[in-house]
Amino acid sequence: PHHRTRAGIVAAEVALALMLVVGAALLGRTLVGLLSVDLGFNANNLVTMSVQVSGPRYDSARTIYEHHDRVLESVARVPGVSAAGFTSQVPLGGNMDQYGIRDRDNFPQDSDRGADGERYAVSLDYMRAMGIRMVSGRAFTADEVRDTATRVVIVSDALASRMWPGQEPLGRYITVGGNPGIQAPVYFRVVGVAAATRHAGLDQGAAAQVYVPERHWRWAENEMTLAARVEGDPAHF
Repeated sequence: PHHRTRAGIVAAEVALALMLVVGAALLGRTLVGLLSVDLGFNANNLVTMSVQVSGPRYDSARTIYEHHDRVLESVARVPGVSAAGFTSQVPLGGNMDQYGIRDRDNFPQDSDRGADGERYAVSLDYMRAMGIRMVSGRAFTADEVRDTATRVVIVSDALASRMWPGQEPLGRYITVGGNPGIQAPVYFRVVGVAAATRHAGLDQGAAAQVYVPERHWRWAENEMTLAARVEGDPAHF
């Protein structure tokens, strides 16, 4: 009986060891797979920080935008900073800000057709600071981000393929959110298509995203994230 008991214990230990080895191998394979995922942006040499304004000094959109401009001008003067920009949210940042996207010509405002996209309100150089690659079209110009008479957007390639499969997205006019039937639609012209970034997690698919110049959005964001592309070790900044 003692031999049988000892043999049973050894067999259980071997089975448990095999389970741990197999589990570790699967975990390692999963980790390697996640680390090899294309983020859609360049996380190397990137510094981010939250910037928030409050109080009567920043009680208008104008004063908030002017504050953001001053911060960016100051950051640009820091040695080693090659690009800097503000954004209302960052990839893998944990927050979600989704809106319904509709095409002016193909998807009437009262239609269920279209897509949901993550909305980013950004400053001029955000895409360059984050290292987000442009797939087609172009980034925003300095004149565009300040001129709110003609609104422009950049969409991710994931959103473009969902909205216009096999078609040209550049030059399209879209709405981002809004209340159809209550508010007059505001249209944004697509000037660029960017590589989709991972937002909800590394194990999630490429996200449908739309980038709007912060001055083109309905309201000013009093809490933004500053992203800066630096040379050298980010810990020194």
